[in-house]
Amino acid sequence: MRSFSLKLLFIILFFFTTHPIFAIETTNNSFESADMTSWRANSTNVTVLRDNVAYDGLYSAKITNTSSSSYGVEQILTNVVPDQAYEITSYLETTTPAPSKVFIRVAWYSSIDGTGSQLSTTDSEIVTEVTDWSKLQILTEAPATAHSAKLRLLVASGTAWFDLVEINEYIAPTDE
Repeated sequence: MRSFSLKLLFIILFFFTTHPIFAIETTNNSFESADMTSWRANSTNVTVLRDNVAYDGLYSAKITNTSSSSYGVEQILTNVVPDQAYEITSYLETTTPAPSKVFIRVAWYSSIDGTGSQLSTTDSEIVTEVTDWSKLQILTEAPATAHSAKLRLLVASGTAWFDLVEINEYIAPTDE
């Protein structure tokens, strides 16, 4: 009986002390759907195609930007929780010649639909060399007045492939 009570106590503690992971829903984040309209090009120099090169699954987004400025595609994210910490990840691949830079950016907005002035932006590390599939990551906190965001996949002077784009609530590990 004592063994059963201890197991029950551990189960109760586990379920009541862990936090649920909240993901902000992105549309076609793995690019498996042929409908690419959820990812809008933010410059006329940008082309985005669903390509059969992938980190996971069958497809990824092939983003080409002929400009030396950082442009790419973006998706509006709603249901942002103010002051919430988020982890944003994507997998990236480039080939020869490497673009002058590739990165992901999140731009925060106080509106509920990604309109108006940006409150702030956060960028991932900038990749400037040829890479096989590697993970890009941003750990950031939504501003106190943020209610939406634009998630951007950006390239300058070249082509990059993105796959498995996700944005999740970030809960810092605790020492237990």
